[in-house]
Amino acid sequence: MSYMHLNGFGHGVAFGIRPVGGHSYLWIESEANSNGYGTKLSFIKYSAGTTLDSSSTGFGKFAPVSGATEYTCSIDPVHNRMIVRYHKDGAKHIAVYDVSDTDNGDFSKPLVTFTPPSISGTPQGYTLYGSYMYFLTGNAYSDTNPEPGNSYLTSINVNTGAIAQGPTLTKAGSTLTYREPEGLAVYRTDAGQSRLFLGFATGEEGDRRSSIFYKNALV
Repeated sequence: MSYMHLNGFGHGVAFGIRPVGGHSYLWIESEANSNGYGTKLSFIKYSAGTTLDSSSTGFGKFAPVSGATEYTCSIDPVHNRMIVRYHKDGAKHIAVYDVSDTDNGDFSKPLVTFTPPSISGTPQGYTLYGSYMYFLTGNAYSDTNPEPGNSYLTSINVNTGAIAQGPTLTKAGSTLTYREPEGLAVYRTDAGQSRLFLGFATGEEGDRRSSIFYKNALV
């Protein structure tokens, strides 16, 4: 287990990991604005035990969509696609790219673009698997949001921009202490099973932990 510390890179709603040439690279939002969200996407080589500042010039920084003010992204490692969620003209929008283009900093050829449907709840993480975007909403447990909480998963068909399934309540880790939904990621095992991982912040204040669960029945 190792770590890399990133300063000033943004809210961290979602990010993508890419193996390239025997090394691991990270796509992540950077150059955070006053709201804490990244105004660009950066492509960073993972270097264990190091600290990197967002103002560094040692890595690529990109503004994929003209006129957009905020960016986050996630990667589908099975189908080699990157999904980008960006803010433009007062609303959130989605674009999907082939990683063979984005690895070279080329965002000129999106495979699809659409404005996502309205989904109630506090937006948390999202990711892409094939033709479907998975979107996680919800809040930490509280007096007004007791167990099993309000964590919901929604799948969206990126070809139509319409909801395919959900919102569906997920009880993954329902007995955790605190339990705030945080992120989603897709992983394929060596045996070929695709899994949707769900991450939750948990534990007592001042000693927060990460708990990860997965679902293997996907759209």
